[in-house]
Amino acid sequence: MLRTQIDVVSLMKSVSSRVADSFDSSSVIAEFETPEELLDYSEENFTSLSAEFLKSFHDDFQVAYVTELVKQLEEQSVNFN
Repeated sequence: MLRTQIDVVSLMKSVSSRVADSFDSSSVIAEFETPEELLDYSEENFTSLSAEFLKSFHDDFQVAYVTELVKQLEEQSVNFN
């Protein structure tokens, strides 16, 4: 019987921190004429940043999860042919 134990919360924290650190800057400097322009820009910027973060997180989390799983199985002498 094969047994694995992956601390997904710790893995998620580690991955999310790496992904957040990969962004160039967390500051947005902009000037607007009206509050509506500011809100429109902010909504677009939030949507873009969150989509980029989620995609990167998904990809990196998948790699980290599978890597940990394979490591644990290899420790149990499971052969991947």
